[in-house]
Amino acid sequence: MACKFQERYGTDETFWINIDKLHRIFVCFSKEDTSEKNLKIQDEKDQNSVIDSSQFYQNEFASKCPTEREIILQKIEEILKQYFIKNTAGDIGSIQLPNRRLWKNTSFKVERGIKMIENPVLKTVGSQRKGSDAKLIKLLHVLTKVHKLIKTNSYRTKRELFYEDVNLFKKQSVLDDILDDIACLLKTPKVKLHVLTTSKGCIAGNLRYREVDGSYIDCNETNQGKGFPDVNTREMLRKLWDVLRIPILGLMDADPYGVEILSIYKYGSIAMSFDVEKLAVPEIRWLGLLPSDIEK
Repeated sequence: MACKFQERYGTDETFWINIDKLHRIFVCFSKEDTSEKNLKIQDEKDQNSVIDSSQFYQNEFASKCPTEREIILQKIEEILKQYFIKNTAGDIGSIQLPNRRLWKNTSFKVERGIKMIENPVLKTVGSQRKGSDAKLIKLLHVLTKVHKLIKTNSYRTKRELFYEDVNLFKKQSVLDDILDDIACLLKTPKVKLHVLTTSKGCIAGNLRYREVDGSYIDCNETNQGKGFPDVNTREMLRKLWDVLRIPILGLMDADPYGVEILSIYKYGSIAMSFDVEKLAVPEIRWLGLLPSDIEK
């Protein structure tokens, strides 16, 4: 099967080595999870043959309420499990993803913005289609990377992930698009994938906040904002609104690009419609510049 596929699509042997590697990685962490859980359960039985009722209800509640990290890990493992179960005939197989580029996959409300619908039209990645199979390999590869990052509670920047596999991705934008697809597939904000982005925007003003690691960021030390609205800037603006409920005003150019930038801040974008609750700020007001402000 591999030889026929190679002859038809011009795929080198590295393609199949990657598939085999992904399969072995999945099998390894599946066995590891199972054995760790079994050992943990057995240890608890041995060490706590008698427990009080409060411990019992606490343990029962915890077992029925997995953490957000555990839920994401379970989703990834189930996706990989189903992929390898369905594709045992030696071909590349496929995975279906929500199509983030179709307007009919979104709904719009002024008070909320552009949101992906509950049952969006799906696109198929793979199925022995030239070009699509290569994307599937990259998607599976990044899924295993994200699984490891979440499981070990470690982080990488998008740039670090790219340089770890430059020959695979070729361009940073390819990896960025795959991460967006994965976040959409898992129905989780991108930040929960443990992959960090480098913001192109800046923040300035009378604001001081604490990061997760305990460090403080003093926004008085910067003096300007800049650039097209990247995800980090949009998420920060939404957080300011959610927490402080302060007026949000936008100062944009009085041209189509300025209107587009304001619209993305206010209503979100089609590509990120699955995460609109974390990114859009419908309450933002256009302070200017207005076309009427400019004298001819």
